[in-house]
Amino acid sequence: EEEEEEEEEQNRHTYEPKKVYEHEHHKGIDAIWPLVQWNKDETQAAVIHRQHVKFFDEHFEQTGKFTKKRCKFWGFSSQFIALYTTDQPQPGMYLFSNNRLKVPRVYQPEHKKIENCEFEFNDSGSHLLIKSTIEDQEAYYGKSSLYLINGSSKELITVCNDTHVHDVRWSPSGLEFMVIQGKAPNLKAIMYNRKGEPLNTFVEGPVNRLFWNPIGTFICIAGMGGMRGDLNTYSNRNHKKSIGHGKAKEPSLFEWSPDSRYMITATVKPKMMVDNKIQLFKYNGIEKQLLKFDSLYHATFRPQQREDCPPLVMSPRAKKESLRAKKKSTKVAAKGAYVPPHLRKK
Repeated sequence: EEEEEEEEEQNRHTYEPKKVYEHEHHKGIDAIWPLVQWNKDETQAAVIHRQHVKFFDEHFEQTGKFTKKRCKFWGFSSQFIALYTTDQPQPGMYLFSNNRLKVPRVYQPEHKKIENCEFEFNDSGSHLLIKSTIEDQEAYYGKSSLYLINGSSKELITVCNDTHVHDVRWSPSGLEFMVIQGKAPNLKAIMYNRKGEPLNTFVEGPVNRLFWNPIGTFICIAGMGGMRGDLNTYSNRNHKKSIGHGKAKEPSLFEWSPDSRYMITATVKPKMMVDNKIQLFKYNGIEKQLLKFDSLYHATFRPQQREDCPPLVMSPRAKKESLRAKKKSTKVAAKGAYVPPHLRKK
């Protein structure tokens, strides 16, 4: 018993919390949340305020400060910080090197009255995607534009303009990104390289979300929420090569397994108050298991280190499974295809 008590004491640690920084959050600036952002390796932090941005090291000791009024949106990476400000006389997008805060690059988008702005850096932090949204009387959700900035260039590349950008995601390698754009139901999923040049169009149909697997070899292009639940999986090594197709039921959540061999969709509360469930799919879209719940609020895989996951290569058996599933879905779609009344046989 004494030995057990000693082991418990060795496994128990008591920490005393210590305040390292205090920041006042004013009303009306929810668009710049979160106020504190860390770079990938957590060696540098940035805190934003309406009037300035402060920089800190891993011990949260201040290392720099940049003053700029009316900062509305921002993004932070290991190399750069991006701001969108309406401050006169030069409103626009500002890109700062983390080592040279006083010499920003200024980029002027085509639209001046931007209602919303989202920044997404690639994994290395060298390239930045900017999705901006403006109000439009013809479109309920407004119109979107997507811009690309190379941190070593002064050029603002327009990827797409005055359209609807539903989702955009960098690959884990940071060498390419994919965009779902267009008006429903004729949506397109297009792959671009880091220069903003289109490589391939993968899917045209009712899809609205993009999900890369952890190592960036596969991407699932899905129809989530109000869409019909299509799960289209493609290989990133062989562009435009379809791996398989799955069908989820009212999916509100999606996740890849750490080893990229499986994917789950879930119908959870409060999105759906009934028919809560988890569906488990193989990476080629074949459904393996269906679990139903009276109440389900979240579902996720148990975390696992990427180094512990062996590389995944599509097996001949999986290829046959996906081919059979594709033929079956094609037959069902053809049988149940909609025919206008004036073309139906009487």
